[in-house]
Amino acid sequence: MAGRWLADWAHLVTLAGLASTVWGISLAWTAAVNDYRTFAGRPVFPRLTALTAWFRRHVLRQRREVVVLGGMANATLSATGTLTATGEVGLPPDATPEQQFEYVRERLAGLQGELYRLDRSVGETERRLIQEISQIHAESQRRDDELQESVRRVATGSVKRELKGLLLVGIGSLLTAIPSLFG
Repeated sequence: MAGRWLADWAHLVTLAGLASTVWGISLAWTAAVNDYRTFAGRPVFPRLTALTAWFRRHVLRQRREVVVLGGMANATLSATGTLTATGEVGLPPDATPEQQFEYVRERLAGLQGELYRLDRSVGETERRLIQEISQIHAESQRRDDELQESVRRVATGSVKRELKGLLLVGIGSLLTAIPSLFG
């Protein structure tokens, strides 16, 4: 009677080890396949996937899954510029020194006004560009943080499943080996 009990016990432990091994392998397999699909963007075995889809459609008469995606596109176009046309009346050839001096003084005043206007324009452009760069930097930082979080989530989720699968395979292997130790 004791021998039969040990034999039954050995069979149960072996079956438990086999179940644990199969469960662990399936967890590790699903984690690896999900990672591959996430990063490669295509199935692991494309021909098998196509054959399975054909089987579902033609043999099982299942309808094809339809995924409807919505989205939004945004485009921004910006242009700035200045066009200035000025006309001048030159000095007559027989201009007096006082006329020449007055002409040069007016010309210098005009150039000074133009320099002041250009300086203001450059300052406004610089402030606008600094603001745009700050916005772009903030958006870039936000997207970088989102990407880091996504990578962390995928990596840790996958590692957890793979470790659970590895643990179950180890337990299954130990449980399968126990009966051979006693019998």
